[in-house]
Amino acid sequence: MGNGDRVQFLGRVTRGAANAEDGYDERTRTVDFTVRGGFYDQDPGTRAYSEEGATVRYTLDGSTPEETSSAWETFPGLKNGVTVVRARAFQEGKLPSETTTQTYFINVDRSVPVVSLTTDDKYLFSDKTGLLVPGSGKTANYYRSWEYPINVEYYNADHDQEINQMASFRVTGATSRTYAQKAISLFARSALGGSSFEFNPFPNREGYTEYKAITLRAGGTESYKTRFKDAMLTRLALGTGLFYQESVVCVAYINGQYWGQYNLRERINKDSLAAFEGITDKQTIHDVTIIKGRGEVSRGDIGEWNSLIRYMKNHDLRQEEYLNYVLERFDVDNYFTMVAFQVILGNGDIGNQRFYKFPGGKWKYVLYDLDAAMKNTKRTPFGYFVKAASASNKLFYHEPFITLIKNPDMKEKFLTICATLLKEKYNKNDLIAQIDEWQAALEPLMAEQIKRWPKSSPKSVDTWKYELNAFKKTVRARYKYVINYLSDYFKLDKEQKNAYFGEVLAMNQ
Repeated sequence: MGNGDRVQFLGRVTRGAANAEDGYDERTRTVDFTVRGGFYDQDPGTRAYSEEGATVRYTLDGSTPEETSSAWETFPGLKNGVTVVRARAFQEGKLPSETTTQTYFINVDRSVPVVSLTTDDKYLFSDKTGLLVPGSGKTANYYRSWEYPINVEYYNADHDQEINQMASFRVTGATSRTYAQKAISLFARSALGGSSFEFNPFPNREGYTEYKAITLRAGGTESYKTRFKDAMLTRLALGTGLFYQESVVCVAYINGQYWGQYNLRERINKDSLAAFEGITDKQTIHDVTIIKGRGEVSRGDIGEWNSLIRYMKNHDLRQEEYLNYVLERFDVDNYFTMVAFQVILGNGDIGNQRFYKFPGGKWKYVLYDLDAAMKNTKRTPFGYFVKAASASNKLFYHEPFITLIKNPDMKEKFLTICATLLKEKYNKNDLIAQIDEWQAALEPLMAEQIKRWPKSSPKSVDTWKYELNAFKKTVRARYKYVINYLSDYFKLDKEQKNAYFGEVLAMNQ
């Protein structure tokens, strides 16, 4: 916006201050490429062009082209390997065009989807502003909530380019932010390149057509072990009505440099939860409440939840009237399914819980963050759930479980859900077959991954295989221990234990 009522284009953002320069009446037309990015056996001879009279300038290092950048006439062509070409058109008296980006893979063979990210180095590595470095401040840059522009291209396993647009990015995660290979979340922004990513990379999400945000996760705290445990184990929730973050194995490039193996994941946000629930009303989606851990509000207001927790603690849920009050507000089947998964799989990092409620709906949980699961055959984390309702618990809300299972019907419901999940989701041979499938997908990538990120990966391919075997060993044994300590806690006699779990035990012989 220029002075007065005249609408113009401005060359620089001066947020919170007066416009620093006269504007432009027109913007130069966006650059087009004759051949878009993708996988080719040889240089496809792409050319970049704009409107007549404009000069197209380009870069090959990921930076935004400026008036001092090389003119297209000097473009050297594409060599073997990965080349990111950014182009922008300049014309006297007009604002320069937006930047167009294409990534070309010449004689590059990839068996999994590829994400190519392109942005200026100052957003990545600058001590003052770079998100991938510690920086010079007291708080590491990668712990900041800074968000910067980035171009996102996604090539599926058949090498087809499904999206190519400007978006924004942040570094995400908890402990994993300190790892050399960091998790990166991508956000579609209407001011940059569109309000959504119009694609669906996840085969198990039938009918989905777009995402507002996605995350490149490098394996979390499992980065240097299996690199897929959370993605595999949370997917066991498929078909149970419990939301989990879908995933697909991929590799990433940043500014044409190989950035390693990732699992592309859904994010837990209002839009992904709404899509999962089949909710399309914009106001309902906007008004969702999402809570993390013990009282950390991601979105909405915690007051209604706190009231429900107080009610559970202060009323005997063995009485039908009080139980019905809770059941009208709390999806017990969903909750018991989440708890059963946590107990069966032995999640040792139980504090990472998330739950949500849409207006007019019930409180529901997400199956989330199982990096620390399936490590041993101990009671973990069952002991946390069965603490007295009055007991202190800084990790998560255990009160719903311990108050509900005092009701015989709820106790039976929980044990039945445990038995059903063990039967339908925990055939040990099926789980081991799933581990083998993940191994087959990742094994062609592991040597290159370890070379690229030696401090964020297993020490060797053999070390990685050792971790997979340890995973399988726990899978083969854990279900027996789960059945035993559930039977002990609930004082099941031999007949009751067999009624609930006999089929599971027989199936896994």
